[in-house]
Amino acid sequence: MALQAMRNLALQALLAAALAGSAAGGAAVCGDATGDGAVTVTDGVQALRAAAGLSTTCDDGCDFDGNGTITVSDGVNILRKAAGISVVDACDFTGAEANGVVSPALPVFGALTKVPGVSSQASLAAGTCDNDGTITTVGAGSSSIITFSDCRLGNAIVDGTIGRVVLGSGLALGLDALKLRRVRGGETLTLNGTLGVGDMQGAAKLIDGTLEADSPQRGAFTIAFEHIVLAGDGAARQGSLIFDLPATAAGSIARIQIDFANAERPPAIVTLRTQRIVRFLLDRNTGLLHRAA
Repeated sequence: MALQAMRNLALQALLAAALAGSAAGGAAVCGDATGDGAVTVTDGVQALRAAAGLSTTCDDGCDFDGNGTITVSDGVNILRKAAGISVVDACDFTGAEANGVVSPALPVFGALTKVPGVSSQASLAAGTCDNDGTITTVGAGSSSIITFSDCRLGNAIVDGTIGRVVLGSGLALGLDALKLRRVRGGETLTLNGTLGVGDMQGAAKLIDGTLEADSPQRGAFTIAFEHIVLAGDGAARQGSLIFDLPATAAGSIARIQIDFANAERPPAIVTLRTQRIVRFLLDRNTGLLHRAA
């Protein structure tokens, strides 16, 4: 009996350790620039590169003191932590959390450009992916269904369907389990709902509507397209994209609003559940948010 009790205690201890290790592995680590879950000399070097304005793998984890700017002091403190020297870290991972919401969603614009009548380039681009995936269109004229299968568009892999119906001078688009998966990081987002597309001057289109989004990392939330002007090249040039995350969604963010306003680096306002506001700028090339100066 005593031996069995000891075995049970040992198994419980191993299970607890495994669960603790699993939980820790999913958490962001202050000072970790490479995303491997550990703080090493390499991370300190990456922070120093960021402080010098050089290319780097840094994100919020390099802002060691949480003041919104990566400086030489942050790099030095990360090196101290890597060496096992006692330091006080205060990283603010709002940016990483915000990018986990926004970045997987932005490739939806790339998918929309593959729908005939949405982008001036759709007739040329339809059926083409950046990999060996496929885009198949069934139907023509007043209605059609566009199906994506393992199709890479920019920074994401797209699967699912978009239905298209001509209504007067505009279009109604129905997204049915359209799944977007970031190539880097692997975050996924599944979109359902309807968007309205209207004509504007030239090749631009006006997009309005609300989509239901579901993320394994965040849970369910909504994405509202408010008077978004999609230029002929498929870039959003005006209007707002608004992410509303209810209390049931994971994380500290309640709302994210990106205002395109024809800016090359559109401003984004992140509202936390504490009502604190953090301002960012969107890098159109990478689809990532960076803190505004």
